Amino acid sequence: MPANLPAEARALWEKAARAKTKEEKLRALQEFLSAVPKHKGTEKLRRHVKSRIAQLRKELALERQKKAGRRGFSLFVPKERGTPQVALVGVPNSGKSRLLRQLTGASVEESPVPFSTRAPTPGMLVADGVYIQLVEVPSIIEGASEGRADGTIALAAARNADAIALAIDLSQDPIVQFQVLASELFEGGIDILQGPELLIQRRHPGYGLHLRVEGRLVDCCEDDVRRILTDYGVRNADVIIRGEASLDQIEERILHPVVRKPAIVLATKADLDPEGVQFGRLTSAIAGHLPLLLIRGDPEVLRKEVAHALLRVMDLIRVYAKEPSRSKPSDRPILVPRGTRVIEVAALLHSRLSRGFKYARVWGRSVRFPGERVGAHHVLEDGDVVEIRAS
Repeated sequence: MPANLPAEARALWEKAARAKTKEEKLRALQEFLSAVPKHKGTEKLRRHVKSRIAQLRKELALERQKKAGRRGFSLFVPKERGTPQVALVGVPNSGKSRLLRQLTGASVEESPVPFSTRAPTPGMLVADGVYIQLVEVPSIIEGASEGRADGTIALAAARNADAIALAIDLSQDPIVQFQVLASELFEGGIDILQGPELLIQRRHPGYGLHLRVEGRLVDCCEDDVRRILTDYGVRNADVIIRGEASLDQIEERILHPVVRKPAIVLATKADLDPEGVQFGRLTSAIAGHLPLLLIRGDPEVLRKEVAHALLRVMDLIRVYAKEPSRSKPSDRPILVPRGTRVIEVAALLHSRLSRGFKYARVWGRSVRFPGERVGAHHVLEDGDVVEIRAS
């Protein structure tokens, strides 16, 4: 990442970071880019900034189109309350459309013509009472993060999702596909390989700089981090660093913010890899990085395998709500993060239940015996049944 950026460039970066509207941010980023020297040390930064400029231009163009009353589409699919959303990404002809139809029954057209998917297309995966919204996004190629081939639309939809599913075609080179997808997602602000994460929440003047490290700093200390944050105009903010991070990586995250998203690889077209050669190569390449699932076999079994694999990737558990007057719980579970407490489930069900909470009865792995009475801060486990008692 670049070192010793001119003071003018750093000031322009602070201006871009503080911009209130997309138009202001676009102008400020263009000014910042013009102030960044061109040399090997700034190549990655310039690429990141060009990517963000392309994204903002596309978003503004679609907004203008919408205001003018012309037909168009949103950059992302709205989420359904209580239902996780997973973006289905892949290179051209990777089998995304077939996979979406196979898993959700969505009416999508499969075509051998590249880039046939031009807008985010949703479908609902239902298995064992679990609902997960899958959204197929336009194909991603090299340069997608700079706006090539509807790349801006694809990456905006992926950023909106809770997790990423990479469709990797076993009839093509799987390593090249994975590298292209991981790289373009990162350039578009999405880290699927769980590198260091920097979260900055700017506050009012006089608030001060509050730093929390949830991981480990490599070859630097908190004072070094505070200095570089201050150099880039981050003076009044809550800052969280997750994972192992060096000072160079922290600077990179300041200049190119990314969000970490859980991800899974879905290997498609297994029938075109009968000896399993490409699947073996893919398995070796991503071992220890991302979970991998081979797409083949009975459709009903496959839907269950994919649904449960996605729950594991997102670290979600199933909790079943039971009304006191009923003998059985709801068939459809509530999906919540692992570590969720009873009071948080009460709030999800209804604000009245959390405000007037008295106690809960729980059946499942988190209690010593069925129907045990527990308090508000009892931590639930996968498959638990919860009955809330409130005034």
